[in-house]
Amino acid sequence: MQVDGVQSLITDAIIASLPVGALAIDRQGEIILANAAASNMLGYPVDQLLGNGWGTLFLEQPANAAFNQVLLDVIWHESDRLQRTVAYTRPDGETVYLAITSSFLRDRQTVVGIVVILDDITALQNVHLKEKSWLAEKSRLHQERAEGLRRLAMAVAHQVRNPTAAIGGMAHRIQKKMGQAEAVQTYCREIHQAVTRLETIVKAVDAYVALPAAQPRWFKAAAFFQGLNQEAQQWAAAHGSPIRYRCHIQPAAIYADPTLLRLALREIIYNALENTTGPGAITLEAADHTVQLTIRVTDTGKGIAPADLPFIFDPFFTTKVAGVGMGLCLAAKIVQDLEGSITVHSQPGAGTMVAIKLPHPVET
Repeated sequence: MQVDGVQSLITDAIIASLPVGALAIDRQGEIILANAAASNMLGYPVDQLLGNGWGTLFLEQPANAAFNQVLLDVIWHESDRLQRTVAYTRPDGETVYLAITSSFLRDRQTVVGIVVILDDITALQNVHLKEKSWLAEKSRLHQERAEGLRRLAMAVAHQVRNPTAAIGGMAHRIQKKMGQAEAVQTYCREIHQAVTRLETIVKAVDAYVALPAAQPRWFKAAAFFQGLNQEAQQWAAAHGSPIRYRCHIQPAAIYADPTLLRLALREIIYNALENTTGPGAITLEAADHTVQLTIRVTDTGKGIAPADLPFIFDPFFTTKVAGVGMGLCLAAKIVQDLEGSITVHSQPGAGTMVAIKLPHPVET
């Protein structure tokens, strides 16, 4: 047997045993090579593929327009290694997902045909579709929960506001009418304190309900964090303890709603300040990971008890005597509206780290 014949047999055996589908199409559109894997994926016997034109077998099938477009794009654009993933409906009606790589087949500088490599990724695609469906359902449940919370907050604010005003007003009139009677004055002061707390709660609920819809855009990171840094320095000075505030910013630009992101970070930083005593430190870091922005606020404060950690984003949850418990809840809602995630890691006595991750598309 001649060497050329042996090489041809070896080549045919290799192509036949490939786990991926292989097709070769000549300049007239006739399929001149097809292996068993391609036959199984496309649903045609090898002998039916060979000698038939691509157009005869596939172009008359409207359901496979995307599949056929791959070959047309190679021809029209003279593409080498055109890669695409498409759905393909077999003659028996089953739909599979194929990863296709197509290139011109050249003999020196002359185009003699097209090579098509097929890989069946149906199982992987089904997993991806299930994951996508799960994420969509999770997002829907988040939206329903947020809407339910918004309506509850509106109802609470409405129901509490009028009685609060009436109680506060009547307590003030009692004080004026009863003169300096010590017991009455004490009672009235306690009523005023309770009313003031209720008013603070109503204001916090109003702020939550009044959050505008997120309008993400690109903006410069330096100016944004510089303003936030100045505010934090002022808060730290007013806190009365020698707290060191540090800021490490890596990205040049950020894609988010700057007003809402600033509000969320204010709440997180202020919460860190309230839980950190001097000498202590609060660090703000921002890092760009191409498609994701990560912002971390880390403090050296007292930390959060493990039993409290699951509830810190719940409305009205607080361990502070005079707190309302809407700050981190507000921050969490903003991050969710920006389609991001927020997590908290804390160790009692060692501090807390709040991490925000936001989708960060490539700037164009």
